[in-house]
Amino acid sequence: CRGAHAIPPLAGTSDEQLIEAISRIAVRIAESAGERPVMLFTWERAMLLIAEHRRQLDSVLRIDLSPLTELQRSIDKRDFAAAAEAAGLPVPRSIDVSHEADRDRALAMALPVFVKPPTNVLWGDLAGKLGIAEKGARVESRAALDTLLSAFLAAKRPAIVQEYVDGPDFGHASVHVYREPGTGRIKAVCTVRRARVYPPAAGLGCFLVSEPFEELVAPSLKAIEIMGLTGTMSVQWKRDRDRGWRILEIGPRIALSMAIGDLAGI
Repeated sequence: CRGAHAIPPLAGTSDEQLIEAISRIAVRIAESAGERPVMLFTWERAMLLIAEHRRQLDSVLRIDLSPLTELQRSIDKRDFAAAAEAAGLPVPRSIDVSHEADRDRALAMALPVFVKPPTNVLWGDLAGKLGIAEKGARVESRAALDTLLSAFLAAKRPAIVQEYVDGPDFGHASVHVYREPGTGRIKAVCTVRRARVYPPAAGLGCFLVSEPFEELVAPSLKAIEIMGLTGTMSVQWKRDRDRGWRILEIGPRIALSMAIGDLAGI
């Protein structure tokens, strides 16, 4: 890293002020480097903000993003689950709990279940207050599920109650893809095993290994195609002990584990 450029804190700063600050930083970098800088995204809120103001930023930044509508559909796990299921892809059954009327259907699901946010920005600090991981929590009793859903509904925060994919943490895999904007051609694919996650059972990959998972590539490319995504993205999988591989979600942005592909020479 050659240097750092500070932008205003997100709290108390309008979108317009953030975009203006990013534009100024991009111009300074371009003046010293002789070309527009590339902007990479590791956070969904930042990605959506840039996508919404892309016309304003295209002249000062190189931005590799899908169109805003496709990004929004892919980021919302409810939309992705519905589209993937309709396409016959192996996804766990999911129930959207956004209203009180949804509670009974969720409580009728076979246990255990996994409760997670529809997007990574919708729960905010509520997960921490409830003592669960930001990615979600495994729930093993109806009483615990009812209590958790009551907390989300009272806070007016939606949740997804999903069929639990029962398997060890080292049964996680990611298929990283670069799909060329405009042509839709697949330019690069890298498959990675998440050998360890933290926190266990509901965390981020903290020990990653490049490993061939040829059987996951074709369905991953199908998932990307039905969501209309281009650029850099990843499809997250987990192997169920009894039912085999299941798609957990799709991430239409660069992921930290993509560094493994670079190290592997891709």
